[in-house]
Amino acid sequence: MILKPSNRAIIYLRVSTEEQKRDMHGLESQERTCRDYCSERGWEVIDIYNEGAVSAFAPVMRPVFMSAIDFLKRNKDVHLVFLDYSRFGRKCTRSLPALEMLDSIGVHSVAATCPIDVSTAAGRTMRREECSKAEDFSDRNSENTSRRMKAAFDDGRCTRLAPLGYRNIPKEQQMKGCSNIEPEPTEAEFVNKAFVMVASGTVTPAKALLTLTALGLKSKRGNVLTLHTFLKMLKNPVYIGEMKSKKWHKTVKGKHQPIVDEHTFKTVQLILKGKKPVATPYQRNNPNFPLRGFLHCSECGHRLTAAPSKSETGRKYGYYRCYKCGAVKSTPSAAIESQFLNLLERLRPDPKMMSEFLPILESEWKSRTADCSEIVRRLSAELAQKKKALYALTEKYINGDRAVQRVFDDMSSQFEQDIDSLEAQIADAQQESATFQQLVEFSKSLLVDIASAWKAADIDQKQRVQNILFSNGLKYHPEKGILNSDKDCLFTTLEDFAAGKVSMARPERFELPTF
Repeated sequence: MILKPSNRAIIYLRVSTEEQKRDMHGLESQERTCRDYCSERGWEVIDIYNEGAVSAFAPVMRPVFMSAIDFLKRNKDVHLVFLDYSRFGRKCTRSLPALEMLDSIGVHSVAATCPIDVSTAAGRTMRREECSKAEDFSDRNSENTSRRMKAAFDDGRCTRLAPLGYRNIPKEQQMKGCSNIEPEPTEAEFVNKAFVMVASGTVTPAKALLTLTALGLKSKRGNVLTLHTFLKMLKNPVYIGEMKSKKWHKTVKGKHQPIVDEHTFKTVQLILKGKKPVATPYQRNNPNFPLRGFLHCSECGHRLTAAPSKSETGRKYGYYRCYKCGAVKSTPSAAIESQFLNLLERLRPDPKMMSEFLPILESEWKSRTADCSEIVRRLSAELAQKKKALYALTEKYINGDRAVQRVFDDMSSQFEQDIDSLEAQIADAQQESATFQQLVEFSKSLLVDIASAWKAADIDQKQRVQNILFSNGLKYHPEKGILNSDKDCLFTTLEDFAAGKVSMARPERFELPTF
């Protein structure tokens, strides 16, 4: 190998992170050492190539490095000086080929803190050893860092940047044995609201994200959250005070304060997995036509559609119609919705309905809560078995059982899904037996003044009230108006439930025969 003598050099600098690049301390120190080395040998520094914020594990063919190589190919009488081999690269399989390529074009590459004469076989052997030492140092440092992170994780402390809803506590303010993250009030409020909205089953995650974004929800960097990021947030158990690691295949109790209650979190998980029914209304809603798709033509049974129509004066009016058989032709939406409101106003229980109904409701409630207690007992026993099996599987994996290692990811994932489902079912069963008084108040508010509730509601709420009252919809006759010949409504269900003990005042029009 022939290395050309020269009195000129370029310097290559590198740091790993943006923070180190901004501080400039590492870069300044590297540059000073390299300049001192060149000065001692009488070399003129003609340029400096600064590769800021590039990991030592990145491929050596980095953009700035490649610019330096292009320069050296055109100017082969120039040396390349860098701080040490760990700055050049920490993977022998990447750094050595790059150094040998420089040798092949006659460029002398040298580490300022460890100058080696690579023109000899002994020198090239020493260089390979230095590259190997750099990789070994990096591997040991990585192992030590991983051990410290695992110890912190096992202790219930966050090992990364705080997720949305939390903030990292400065090191000087952290207390031994306490959490290193705390809720960030504004973000935590958004996160909690997101879980509550999705858990209600009345909005999709996409719509919840849209609403929260309009209210000011942003990422840690101030950007708008993508749906993918939002869904990952909804699946993160950190918000109920747990720390979960895919790397170490375990979940531990965190030291930080939860910002979402466990029942809400479990409900959201079931909704996201499609294992819990939701009451999310039809998406293509128009607030001007709340009864579209709910009313059926009395002649053909097809759902009525609705659309605005412009008059000669240019004003728009809404109309319902049946496009299939044409029996219902351009009926004004205002007239149909007025009929439906009148129907709701007359659809109310007799004065003594509540006094007769509530004792029956209480009796049924006690029966249900007794059933819930048995369900909770059975599910809890099944949950304990699943957790025990998962613990045994994890123990075998840690101990190096090869048969388990091949299938561990699939089996542990299935166990975790089963455990999540069981915990959610237990929470639902416990929630059902929460408070009888809440059920009473809800029943009173729903049954006493349905018309006012429907009139004041938004489009989504109106459709939910309609679907609760009349699960099969209503028929509309072009002459006789809204019909319900099947007597299918919420009050019919309540009468059956009360075994005929509750009398109802039903609007006359609900009894019309089918035409």
